[in-house]
Amino acid sequence: MDSLGLDWTGAFLHEKTDKASADRLCSIGDTIVATREPWMSTGGVYWSAERPYSSFQSVLLPLSDDDDTVNMIIGLTVFD
Repeated sequence: MDSLGLDWTGAFLHEKTDKASADRLCSIGDTIVATREPWMSTGGVYWSAERPYSSFQSVLLPLSDDDDTVNMIIGLTVFD
């Protein structure tokens, strides 16, 4: 996550963000795994006033190596 100055690769969510945010992201991940459907979100950037962007668009996509069980989630966030 170059835009935030963080690298979350291989880390648990609770290691990289506050408990409330990590719990929310885990809940979203649980929903993606259960429904096998993508998740999208848009909103304002409020946590970093010094950044030149003011909004974001995010998508999380379920992935499977057996075409049945979601065992990976890939995500992308674009800042505007």
